[in-house]
Amino acid sequence: MRNLVYIFIIYFMILPISTFAVPKSIELYIEKPKIVGSGRLSFWMWDVYDASLYAEDGMYKNSKPFALYIKYLMSFRKESLANRTIQEIKRQGYKDNDKLLLWKNQLIKIFPDVEKGEAITAIYLDGGSIGFFLENKSLGYINSPEFTRKFFDIWIGEKTSEQELRIKLLNLN
Repeated sequence: MRNLVYIFIIYFMILPISTFAVPKSIELYIEKPKIVGSGRLSFWMWDVYDASLYAEDGMYKNSKPFALYIKYLMSFRKESLANRTIQEIKRQGYKDNDKLLLWKNQLIKIFPDVEKGEAITAIYLDGGSIGFFLENKSLGYINSPEFTRKFFDIWIGEKTSEQELRIKLLNLN
């Protein structure tokens, strides 16, 4: 019996935890998804969310499908999520106010209010569109390669406001 316990412990120590955690929505769009990297966003003394970047075999390429999984550690209204998204896109230098307003309105229609412990996944799809999921439920899609790139640049673009998180997500250590 003791040997069986040791085998069980060793098996679960060797097997990556990410094997258990890949959301079904990601498995639908990415072949052999694995975590590229992950990190936590904290603001002052508050933990805001945990983020993980998934790609095929854990190898991120900006031209192939990948996913950003965000598990919220606080509750947020959908308007707050949409507003913050647009603020971050603007902060990176984007100035087309008509498109920003269009994107904000699309996000408000797609995003739900999120409760602490819920997760939203954003998936970069072939052709440059983006799909959003709450847990494994489809929330909607935006078919705009320009928006898709700007959205993901919030976390993994060179002009992100959160460079430490970017380094962790892209596993650049």
